[in-house]
Amino acid sequence: ASPDAEATEAPLPDTITISGSVTNGTPDGSVPDDLVIELTYSDMQTISESMTVNIGADGEFMFEDVPYAPNYRYIAFTFYQERLFVSDIASGEAQDDFTLPIEIYELTTDPSVISISTMDIRIEPLQVSDLGNGLLISQLVVYRNDSDRLFTSDRQVGENRYESLAVEVPAEALILTGQMNPRYILSDDESTLLD
Repeated sequence: ASPDAEATEAPLPDTITISGSVTNGTPDGSVPDDLVIELTYSDMQTISESMTVNIGADGEFMFEDVPYAPNYRYIAFTFYQERLFVSDIASGEAQDDFTLPIEIYELTTDPSVISISTMDIRIEPLQVSDLGNGLLISQLVVYRNDSDRLFTSDRQVGENRYESLAVEVPAEALILTGQMNPRYILSDDESTLLD
């Protein structure tokens, strides 16, 4: 073949293998040998598909014959002490690295490990139909966990969901969230935002 001939692209695979390992980020913490790892994948526009495997004795896991498409996104997760721990997201566009490690942590309910690292507030006038004039207050708060454990509480707020932080909303405030991130829950009386 001529050196000037165009190289042909390798055909895309129909399936791939995704592997990873589970480690415990808390010193002296261990990884149970009965964890179940679930892998979900989709093109972010259709319903996600999933498959599960049991963790190996060495903390490693492997999913074989996983359907592949360049526009797919892949994420692995597991539950430890009833808390959800997830991997990073792998893109089908990568085509060369389908490793999804998961780090789990022991738990703490000690609020002293939580601090605020950043707080930004923006205030501007706003007119709301049928309510009149007011102020639109946008507040961004970044919390930091200074421990080597997952901060949580024993208050369950949904299936496999536990409250970690509760931020009270000022009385008489009207919450204008639009499409709120499903990670957050607004209390029934709309007085508290739960994470």
